[in-house]
Amino acid sequence: MRTTFFSVLALGLSTLANAGFSSPKSGDQWSKGQSQTISWDSSSLSSGNCDIHLVPAGAKDTTTIITEIALGVSNSGSYSWTPSTSISAAEAEIIIVDSK
Repeated sequence: MRTTFFSVLALGLSTLANAGFSSPKSGDQWSKGQSQTISWDSSSLSSGNCDIHLVPAGAKDTTTIITEIALGVSNSGSYSWTPSTSISAAEAEIIIVDSK
């Protein structure tokens, strides 16, 4: 059986959001197709709802999104996500922004 991983880097850009991450940590490797928990400091966002995106490593904004993990979800500080086996990026970052 072949297991595929991709590196996940937690990103909190002040121009996008100030969400501090507790999971994933920079450099974590998550298996595709296995449930993971994204955790962040919910008090750092101003909205009751947020959007969670997977972007290429080093991205400075959300103009290039690999996948929209969740849109308009409650800013609860935690979200369970199963990375799709079709994600082709070897390294990616998660960003969380206030929903518009």
